[in-house]
Amino acid sequence: MKKQRIQKPQINELDALLAPWQAAHLCVPPGLGWARSIREALGWSTSVLGRKLGMSHAGVRKLEAAEAAGVITLASLYKLAQALECDLRYALVPRTTLALQRQREMQAVVMNWLLRRDGLPQDWE
Repeated sequence: MKKQRIQKPQINELDALLAPWQAAHLCVPPGLGWARSIREALGWSTSVLGRKLGMSHAGVRKLEAAEAAGVITLASLYKLAQALECDLRYALVPRTTLALQRQREMQAVVMNWLLRRDGLPQDWE
């Protein structure tokens, strides 16, 4: 299967879509995790949430612990969000723009090629 390259217009479109995510100042999750914090803020017991999820209160505690530890699956997190009447928002957000990242990668390729071709020292800039 041939690897498909992302063309510049696609990179610019993705950069535009990701811009609000990059500008967002996201807070640190609560120590108990989002799920448990929201459940408790709503005044729900684990049994109430368990009924909405179709599981036992012990199952809810396991889900909440997995979410707080960062090991929950996206599928489980989506179900948990739905039961808590929340939206799940998920994105991979580059630290810079994709266009800048791509430019840096291309510069590194060219520099490596020049270094090999001309035999320049590796620390040369």
